[in-house]
Amino acid sequence: MTNLSTSKQLKLVLLLLLAMLAQPQAWAQQYTAANLQKLDAYYQKALKAWDVPGMAIAIVKDDSVIFAKGYGVLNNKTGGQVDANTLFGIASNSKAYTSAALATLVDAGKIKWTDKVKKYVPYLQLYDPFVTENLTIEDLLSHRAGLNTFSGDLLWYNTTYSRPEIIERMRYLQPAYGFRDGYGYSNLMFITAGEVIEQVTGQKWEDYIKQTFFQPLAMSRSYTSVNDLKGIQNVASPHGFDANGKPYATTLTAWDNWNPAAGIFTSVNQDAQWLRLQLNRGTYKGNKIFSEEASRHMWQAHNPIPVSKQAEEGVPSTHFTAAGLGWFVSDYNGRKRFTMAVATKA
Repeated sequence: MTNLSTSKQLKLVLLLLLAMLAQPQAWAQQYTAANLQKLDAYYQKALKAWDVPGMAIAIVKDDSVIFAKGYGVLNNKTGGQVDANTLFGIASNSKAYTSAALATLVDAGKIKWTDKVKKYVPYLQLYDPFVTENLTIEDLLSHRAGLNTFSGDLLWYNTTYSRPEIIERMRYLQPAYGFRDGYGYSNLMFITAGEVIEQVTGQKWEDYIKQTFFQPLAMSRSYTSVNDLKGIQNVASPHGFDANGKPYATTLTAWDNWNPAAGIFTSVNQDAQWLRLQLNRGTYKGNKIFSEEASRHMWQAHNPIPVSKQAEEGVPSTHFTAAGLGWFVSDYNGRKRFTMAVATKA
């Protein structure tokens, strides 16, 4: 056997090995594509079944955006197609940004999770003087201050009160349960968390979010206020429901006082970058924005939420639910699940 033929044989063996290695990868890609097609069909079906005017969905896997698509219309009266770049108000999903902003300050040694809020927000005063003096940053972010769900929301809803004015008026809200002894979803506590950020950094919450997250994540079409949307195209309208339960388009109202709790506008293409940051434990494209330690702390169960009989029957694979810091933590089909903050009642 000549050296030439041996060389050819080696090349042939290498090509066969490469082909064998490529087969599982090709199969995995085909499998993923087939599943995404099924999901796409399911999303279209769900849009109609739930009578949703418009929505957009992105899926991140292995640090890549493997799916991003819009469905339905921007406005069910005037039309306009939703796509993956359509801006939506992400409402309480903004809370995770506020928590992560505080995480960067913890990493920098400027605050501690267990610091008393009164240290940074001296005008804080709650109904109970003991709670006023002992409320911590962790308490703000885990819905355990003692207030009932949505308690005090009329302080920000359609008012001109500033954030300090809202915080000063919280003293009149009677608690629904003992301090750190229950769960009550609280927008007011996240408004207060935004004030901690402003007092520590000397920057407006809006500016700190843009500088810390939007800029390094290249989220150039993401905004922290309704007021920023003037002249911006491809924005989904909010919708309400009429007496017959049918959606109708309404208009956006600028409530800048609630921005740390619910003020961000972005698209699924942009927010998918935020998901990449979260799934990579605070690192984006090699740039560490907050530490893995901070990520794990935010995703811990800080305040248990009872699993009701109704929830048990609806999702029998869920055995625990808890508030993290700006997140909710639970299990689903044997896996730990982290969801953005949405309003729930225990």
